[in-house]
Amino acid sequence: MCTKYGISYLNEESHHNLDGKPKWCLDIIAVHGLNGEKFRTWTESKSQKLWLRDFLPHDITQARVMTFGYNATAAFENTKAGIRDHARTLLLALGEARNGSSARRRPLILIGHSLGGLVLKQALVIAQNESLYKQIHDSVRGVMFFGTPHQGSGLASYATILAQIPLVVGIDTHPQLLIALKKTSKDLKRLTETFREYMDRSGISVVSFYELLEKTSALLTPLDEDPTNEEQVPVNNDHRGMCQFASPEDVTYKAALSSIKRLYESGGLADVASEHHMIPHSANPHFTGRTDIRQQMSDCLIFSMQEESQQRFLLYGIGGSGKTQICLKFAQEYRKKFRSVFWIDASSTETAQESFFNIARACKLEESTDTVKTWLSTQKDWLLIFDNADDPDVDISKFFPRCPESTILITSRNPDLRQSANAGSCKVDIMNPEDAVALLLTTSAYDSCTDNTRKLGAQVVKDLGYLALAIVQAGAVIRQGICSLDGFSELYTQHKRDLLESSHSNSSSEYHSSVFTTWEISIRKIEGNTESHARLALELLRLFSFMHFDGIDKNIFQIARELAYEDEKKGYSMVGERIFADSLLFKIMPSGWDGVLWGKAVGLLAAFSLVTVESSRRISIHPLVHEWSRDRMSETERTTVWETAMVTIARSASHQSEYEDVQQRRRILPHIETLMANEEDRMFAPGPDLRERTLAAAKFMLAYTESRRVEKALNIGLKDLASKEGILDPSDQHCFTIRAHVAANTHLLGRWSEAATLQEHLITDLEASDFSTHSPDEFINMILTAILGLASNYCSQGQYQKALDTCAAGIAKYGLAFDAQNLAILGLREVMVLANLGLGNVKEGLASAETIFESRKGRLGGNHPMTLVAMENLGKAYEEAGMFGRAWDTQERLLGLMRGSLGYEHPQTKSVLYRLANLPARHKLPRSRWKKALVYREEVARLLAVDFGEGSLCTVRYKAEFAIELYKARMFERALEVQEGVVRGFEELREEGLGGENLVTEKEMEREKRDLDMMRKAVKVSKVVGWLVPRKGE
Repeated sequence: MCTKYGISYLNEESHHNLDGKPKWCLDIIAVHGLNGEKFRTWTESKSQKLWLRDFLPHDITQARVMTFGYNATAAFENTKAGIRDHARTLLLALGEARNGSSARRRPLILIGHSLGGLVLKQALVIAQNESLYKQIHDSVRGVMFFGTPHQGSGLASYATILAQIPLVVGIDTHPQLLIALKKTSKDLKRLTETFREYMDRSGISVVSFYELLEKTSALLTPLDEDPTNEEQVPVNNDHRGMCQFASPEDVTYKAALSSIKRLYESGGLADVASEHHMIPHSANPHFTGRTDIRQQMSDCLIFSMQEESQQRFLLYGIGGSGKTQICLKFAQEYRKKFRSVFWIDASSTETAQESFFNIARACKLEESTDTVKTWLSTQKDWLLIFDNADDPDVDISKFFPRCPESTILITSRNPDLRQSANAGSCKVDIMNPEDAVALLLTTSAYDSCTDNTRKLGAQVVKDLGYLALAIVQAGAVIRQGICSLDGFSELYTQHKRDLLESSHSNSSSEYHSSVFTTWEISIRKIEGNTESHARLALELLRLFSFMHFDGIDKNIFQIARELAYEDEKKGYSMVGERIFADSLLFKIMPSGWDGVLWGKAVGLLAAFSLVTVESSRRISIHPLVHEWSRDRMSETERTTVWETAMVTIARSASHQSEYEDVQQRRRILPHIETLMANEEDRMFAPGPDLRERTLAAAKFMLAYTESRRVEKALNIGLKDLASKEGILDPSDQHCFTIRAHVAANTHLLGRWSEAATLQEHLITDLEASDFSTHSPDEFINMILTAILGLASNYCSQGQYQKALDTCAAGIAKYGLAFDAQNLAILGLREVMVLANLGLGNVKEGLASAETIFESRKGRLGGNHPMTLVAMENLGKAYEEAGMFGRAWDTQERLLGLMRGSLGYEHPQTKSVLYRLANLPARHKLPRSRWKKALVYREEVARLLAVDFGEGSLCTVRYKAEFAIELYKARMFERALEVQEGVVRGFEELREEGLGGENLVTEKEMEREKRDLDMMRKAVKVSKVVGWLVPRKGE
């Protein structure tokens, strides 16, 4: 229910999203004029379109739009007091609407029609002099006047006469108010002069829309003077229609929208005196585009600054995408918004510390990181830019000073840092085609920008793969007259064709049309260097092309070479490992790992911009270079390099279960994925080097399994087994190992019956085998691990007693000789926990779960995946025991550990999130946990939409449950929004099901519609009374 007077919100009233982050970056308020009304004044009569509600929120999504109503027809004893009173009422209403520290600093744009413009002027004059309204005054970015009679109106005389005739309809205004609007009004003249002085002093921007008949009156600047802070816009409409628009295509609406955007973008945080500006260098003078990213940064860091919290924003993406240049541009554009701007090289702990020492020297402080952090915590309005925070082992958060009124900007390749970016994040990718063309034409100094020029430029940037660095280089070539714009693509295509004729490239990628020639020239220069590091550089570039192009870690190569050297020292022969023994990495470092040689080789590649070195270990290669390096090889060379990359990656990981071993397998998985995407079947082809390819297959399979890429793992296992038929004896240890992996992955896919058969046969064959050549412990461990897989399978099928008996028999027969901390024994006891819980033996299951968790934590560490599994089972045990508080706390801690260790997208992490989100609803926990779970529920809904589709049945049904939970939490508007989507989703599913199986029943559809009606009623009632207690059972 809305009243005629006061403020009304024309889009959502909620100030925050569900995650607590501010929704709005801008406030806009409109004030009607004489005899107007807060909705009708801005509504076009035929279309009934209220542009402040129907158009503006869609064009400026970050703006909260409000309209203010007041009695513009009341008779006041003193007209000047009337305007002043309306102005004060407006200021009080704005103060209430902008309550909260972040809202108080939010930019504000004022819009006034006719008399409403005078009210706005009076409000600003009052606000500049009274401390109560200082924050409102400081937040105003500009004022838009529609037909405001700054100089008085000649029409007022005629209206005064009409107002004295009782029969005239539509004039209900006291004559004294109209008299004050006459051109001869002294009060009006005084207000206009005061406001003009205020404009000159404050520099505030004003936009005046005027009707042609009232131009003189509707402009603040006299006609014989040039406007300074006033933009003047003529409107071909009458006084009433000039602020009413039937369509967003209306010329005046477009002008108003453009003015609002300009006022908004020129505002933000108030300017402050600059004290320090420590930036390594200026942004590239040819910087072009990235408008969407820069707009998002300014929205989050300039226009929605919050006093109560430090604002941290992340730019992440592949190296060379322009993250640093965007930061330099931001620091340049908004220098006046920060007292101090400091640059931190975050590529390592040492470089970050040195950057803090530089700050200390500049600010005359003790050269200590802590001293600088302490000093910054006492300052405000500063910007810290952490550049190249790419190393996941460097915790940059320890360098963050604690200061609420401050800003931190981070660049990194690591998207996981998004969890530290409370103000937002943005992925920086290749340039869009339009910006890429603009950059090319700018750097090439092209004078004419015809359609043909842009067409030629579009082809060039496409050839260059939209890579900014390559575009700048091409622009320089054109600018220097080496090549013309229209001849650039032809020259490169012809030169590349000649190269490919001798290189036998079979690439089908569209990348093959890019500027490979530039890099080919660099390769030739490196080939001309006969030193060892140059030879190694060329070999590394070839190996990198079969690894993932980002995050190449020198540890992969270092571990592989060091392990081979250790084997040599122990007297092990490399005869059975011909691939690695023949590699240049092995031969060029005869005495083991040579870090100096490695550094010189990588440095040489970086010098030619063929790779980017982000820290001492992590290397990236642009996808264009990545593709080109592979394409330029002959078929024989491709085979040799692929095999070398395979055994190098495989040798960098082990089969062990220690935490670092598991982490290393996770780190190399992207490189395994890239390697297997290129010539995967070579791993299983017949021929020599069986041992190396077999060991690599086993490690790759394990890496996929641990990351729950189960089908990939199973595919490798089955192909490997098939390739060994007729070559290895079925009782060979390797065959048993692969069979165990195949059975385990079959189980993980939910094919339990098939998996049980595989595991039973495996145990039978193991017990019948002769393992006299192996140690007894190794043999027994293999059997116990197989028994563990079988028991887990029984448990998954609900055969709890069978699982319990299998575990007990296995421990009795094979486990007595082992320590209680043996991983296989612990695994069996863990299955017994789940079996006991399934059988209802809660007390026994809980006691064992606590013991196993502590054992694994002590043996493997708190972050080890097996420890996390034990912790998950402990949470389940607490839940079965009715200890719901402990269950919640345990699973919430587990979620944090899994996100840190396995990542947000790992299936095990998602599984814990799902269980945690549903825990309060399953067991009716206290409302505090119930509400907290809503954040998790919303995240689950998002993940389901990503994994199964926004319109999938499981997603829509889960959102239906989520809507009810929101309703119970009295978040009625959010519940309504979700439920409307649910009903739409069910209707679409029913339409899709016509003529076939319909998964949505009529009863289900009716229930969801009833829930929708219930939520609509709740929203209406809540707007009247402010709260609503749901009926019991709803």
